Amino acid sequence: MPDTSPTRADVLLAAATLGLVAVAVAADRPSPGGAALAVVVGAVLGGLVLCARRWPLPALVATAVVILGYYALDLPPVGVAAPAAAVLYRVSERGRVVPAAVVAGSLLAVSVVARLAEGDDIAVVVGTELGSEAALLLAVIALGDAVRNRRSLRAALVRQAVAADEERHWEAARQVEAERLRIAREVHDTLGHTMSVITLQSAVAREALADSDPAQAESALAAIRSVSGSAMAELRATLGTLRREPGPREPAPASTGSRRSWTAYAGVG
Repeated sequence: MPDTSPTRADVLLAAATLGLVAVAVAADRPSPGGAALAVVVGAVLGGLVLCARRWPLPALVATAVVILGYYALDLPPVGVAAPAAAVLYRVSERGRVVPAAVVAGSLLAVSVVARLAEGDDIAVVVGTELGSEAALLLAVIALGDAVRNRRSLRAALVRQAVAADEERHWEAARQVEAERLRIAREVHDTLGHTMSVITLQSAVAREALADSDPAQAESALAAIRSVSGSAMAELRATLGTLRREPGPREPAPASTGSRRSWTAYAGVG
């Protein structure tokens, strides 16, 4: 959910709106009462800018009503685009482009009709001021929508980056799990072959001792010592591999040779 608290930019836009009305009042030099009322209306318009982030549509409608009321009170003219520009920007930035365009068009239409009804020159109203007012309104609406689209794109890129990072972590975990299974199989094979050879050579040694054949018994015991030592060395290497950082690993190089030696030992006697 986006943050709806007023920001420094909102405060600056509100101050700019109030300042615009104050400058127009100073230039027109109305009566003291009219000047004070105009400044109050400017302050209200500035307050609506602060509200537009949290309540965009109500702030937009209220701004349009206040602008129309401002002119109904016959206060110094400030146009319709400039007082509404900040709220229109915030509303379009919040994704309400269509309502912003409708309100902007309505303000322009009311302004043109009212000025023509007062007898202003149609060439000036339609040819010059209408174009500049419409251009300003379109610019702020387009800017707000562009900012929103840019933020949406940036958020989408962040989500993609997070998803890619999670995928990398998942793949790394999968590789670690596969490596653990491979090492577990190697340990199982190592112990299984070693115990088979030890059992076989122990039986050979026992029969040799029963037949009073010391040489064969000594050979069987030597085979037991050798295969036990090879198994212990391979288990140490496997445990050392487990202590290292996880990642793809190659099978222990001693595995093939040790299994061949076990086969040779198993044939002794």
